[in-house]
Order: sequence, then structure tokens, then C-alpha cells
Amino acid sequence: MTAVGNHEVECHDPDCLLDPIKKKKLSNFTAYNARFRMPSPESNGALNMHFSFNYGPVHFISIDTETGYPGAAEETRYVLPCGGFADQLSWLENDLIEANKNRATRPWIFAQGHRPMYQGKSINAEFQAAMEELFNKYGVDIYFSGHVHSYERDYPVYQGVLDPNGYNNPSATTFLMIGGSGNDEMHGAQIAASKKTGAQFVEPKPIFPGSTVTTEGSGKWRASTQNGEWTAVTDDDHYGIGKVTIIDDSTLEFNYYRTGEGVVYDSIVLHRDHSSYIQRFQKD
Repeated sequence: MTAVGNHEVECHDPDCLLDPIKKKKLSNFTAYNARFRMPSPESNGALNMHFSFNYGPVHFISIDTETGYPGAAEETRYVLPCGGFADQLSWLENDLIEANKNRATRPWIFAQGHRPMYQGKSINAEFQAAMEELFNKYGVDIYFSGHVHSYERDYPVYQGVLDPNGYNNPSATTFLMIGGSGNDEMHGAQIAASKKTGAQFVEPKPIFPGSTVTTEGSGKWRASTQNGEWTAVTDDDHYGIGKVTIIDDSTLEFNYYRTGEGVVYDSIVLHRDHSSYIQRFQKD
């Protein structure tokens, strides 16, 4: 299942922006919404922008981190008008309420979106203000993201404060950023590859002369190269993917694989007792 990101807004290049026909037809995620068919009708979502579905013991939620909340990156800072895909925040809360009503049958709730909420030492303040309280209130177990082309596992955290229980029955959400599955913009992997092959690696160019900010994280939120208090493990030198194994209703294992080597580089076991949510939201 997909999660919309900044590149799906379309019309990034000058040829498209200067062509009135192409600009109109490709703006505001038009191609992305035409090429895929996500289960929005079944989950009262909006096109391919936000939706949810069930699979086994997990309720999956795909959110739109580009538009649909105050200060959203593409909706407020892109060169063309974006957004208008229904009330995402009301939908998200209603979806989480319904998911919790069925938590005795389907205990785990995973959310995915393109942009990270926590990354390195930085926090996406607008995204956090819009959705973190909902994640915490309704017990979202894990939030998966990408956007930054590397891997980062964070400790369970809420409002910038680490959960004292760590991965052993935390009340806060665990944040996993798996953005290095093969993108050729991955900074560390490019450097490593250039050393092996002898090819020249070209550093990203600053946005404007004299700036130290490159095109990565060029919106209001900036990607960070320093670890935050919540940062547990990072990997920006290798391509990798993640795998979740549900062990039972309260325990899962997450493994991060370096795909070039075919080895597990990082692994955690998350234990979460969902009984309090079952009691709060049990059906009448």
C-alpha cells in the first residue's frame, strides 16, 4: 500500500511548470491519485491520500504528511495550490476510535506516512502538533516513515520526552524511519559506493549561495545530522528494509536488514499491553 510523499505532488521540473496544460493536469497529486487504487472508499478516506485497512491482527493507517493539517509542507509552501482532500484530522480520529473498538480482535495499530515526526535532533513541529496527541491518545504502536534517505530507530517518545519503559510496554508510540531502501540520493551510501568504484561523488548543492542548507529537508522543517535524545540507532551508509513479525497480541519483533549484505543490522522486541484500550473502547 502506498503513502503519498512530496514527489507525488508532480510538476517538479521547469518544463512542466511553464506549460499551462501540463501544470494544470499534473498539479495537486493528480497523477498519483489516478495511477493507484487504495481502499479509501472502504475506510471513508480520501482518494489515495489517507486511508486505512485491516490485515491479520493489525490495523494499518496511511496518512498524508504533505497536506491536510495546519502548516503541512506542500499545502503551505509548494509553488502551486495543493490540498483540499477532506478533513484528514477528523477522519484520523474517527478511524482510530473504530480501530480501538475492535482491538480485542485486532490489537496492533500501525500508521505510515512519508515524513518523519522525529528525525535526528529535529522534530517536525507542525506534523507533531496535528497528530502526535492522536497517536498517543488512541495507542498507535508504531509510526513508519521515510523522506530522509537513511534508517533511524527511535525510542518510544511523546512530546519530546522519552517513555521511561522503553520498549517494554510503553505508553508512547515507537517511531521508525526506513528511508534508505535504495534511493540514489542516500548520502552515506553514495559516498561508500564512490569509494568502492572510484566514481566521483558530488555533494548536494545549497539552496542559495552562502547557505549551509541543502535541498534535503528544504521546507520549513530541516533534516538533522545530529542524534536526538530519542535516537536509538541510525544507518546512513547502507540500503535497507524493515520487517515486522507479530508474535502475539502483545509482542512483536522488528528487524532492519542491510540488503546489500543480507544481514540483520538492527532488531528490537516491542511489548505492548493493549488491555487498557480494549476496556476503554469495548463495544456496547
